[in-house]
Amino acid sequence: MIDSLVLPSTFFLTLLITIGLFFFIRASTKARIETATWTLSQPDKQVLQEVTQYLEGRAYRLESVDRDRNQVVFAGLVRASLGLAIFLSILAAVGALCFGLVLAVQFPQLGYSGLWSVVVAPLAGWFYYHKSQRTEQVKLSIKSGDSGYPTRLRAIAHRDEIAALQANLNYPPPQES
Repeated sequence: MIDSLVLPSTFFLTLLITIGLFFFIRASTKARIETATWTLSQPDKQVLQEVTQYLEGRAYRLESVDRDRNQVVFAGLVRASLGLAIFLSILAAVGALCFGLVLAVQFPQLGYSGLWSVVVAPLAGWFYYHKSQRTEQVKLSIKSGDSGYPTRLRAIAHRDEIAALQANLNYPPPQES
C-alpha cells in the first residue's frame, strides 16, 4: 500500500515545487517599493542637498520638482544582476532536471524525454535579465517645522535604495509611516 503512494506523492510534490519555482522566478523582477520617513535635526535645504548629492552620485537624475507639495523626483536606470540571472538559470535547470527524472520514473513509457525540459532553463535568466532592467524613481518630500527644525524627510523608493540611503547618509532607522 505504501509503495503504491510513493511515486504519485513524489510526482505531486515535485509538481508543486516546479510551480513554486516558476513564481519565484517571476517574483524576482517585481519592484519592491516602500516608504520611509525620517525626522532629522538638519535644516531642510541641507537635507535636500545631501540627498541630491548622494542620488546623483548613484547615477540618478533630477526628473521633476513640485514646489507646491515639496516633492522632488529622481529617476535612474537599475541594471539587472548578471550573477542572479545565472543563478536563476541554474536553479531552473536543476528544477527541470528533477521534474524530468520524476516524470521518467512515474511514466516509464515516456522514457527520459522529460529531461529535455532542461533546455528551457536559460529562459529563466533571460526573463529576469530583461524584466529587471528598468527606470526606477525615488520620490522625496521634505517638510520642516516652524523654526526650520526638525526636518521630516519622506522617501518612496525601492527598499534596497531606502536601505542604502539610510546607511550611506547615517540616518536613524525610519519611522513607521
